[in-house]
Amino acid sequence: MSFLVSSKLLDLAIAPLTWALVLILTGAVLAWRKKTGPGVGCAVAAVGLLWVFSSQPVADLLTRRVESAARTTVRAGVHYHAAIVLGGIANERAMRDTGQPAYNDGVDRLIAAHRLFKTAQVETLVVSGGCWTPDLRPEAEWLADQLVEWGVPRERIIVESPSLNTREDASRCAALAKDRGWREVVLITSAGHMPRAAGAFRAAGLEADTLAVDYHASDTPPWSTGLLPRSQALHESTSAIRELAGRGVYRMMGYAR
Repeated sequence: MSFLVSSKLLDLAIAPLTWALVLILTGAVLAWRKKTGPGVGCAVAAVGLLWVFSSQPVADLLTRRVESAARTTVRAGVHYHAAIVLGGIANERAMRDTGQPAYNDGVDRLIAAHRLFKTAQVETLVVSGGCWTPDLRPEAEWLADQLVEWGVPRERIIVESPSLNTREDASRCAALAKDRGWREVVLITSAGHMPRAAGAFRAAGLEADTLAVDYHASDTPPWSTGLLPRSQALHESTSAIRELAGRGVYRMMGYAR
């Protein structure tokens, strides 16, 4: 649990919005202490920081960086014993409150798994993903229901719901593959997440082929997107920084190789 809490604190600490808020608060304290020059400097730095990471060219640059190492190694003609779909794509609270599907861009993971199953390239689908909030239904259960709605027989779906991060996804799914005797396994996740996820699965002892989906990198020339700040660009920059930091932590801790 300490690793889980630490990872969430790290997410908060490395976010550009957090940096900007710290600068603004520092500037306010300095101004209150009659240190007007440094206080104004902090405020200007905060605005500049937010502007940079809210610009689409910077967001695209960071996104290309995190997605550049993603690889798809699915082999044509191979019948896979299982496809493992990593969670982090559903809004469990919205689904509970509305009874309707509520997914983010990562739903491409589920669509790709369904496509592999419908083309008979994979025998079993494993959906992995828990929930931090005890009163909410685990994400993996929602994803399993969605696959059933799309026509996948319930008995061909395995729900792995206790996992709360990529490391736990890897260790639990690796143990499941060993118990079932699966030799051919494909891992499905977003392109930006794939390098860390594949490394975590290797560290857990499961060498899986990979299917990277949900690409966001754009080849649009930087000057064509403009430099005006956008909230979506800030979100993309923050996600990329978080993923790069996560890779570093996983390698340092030995959770990925």
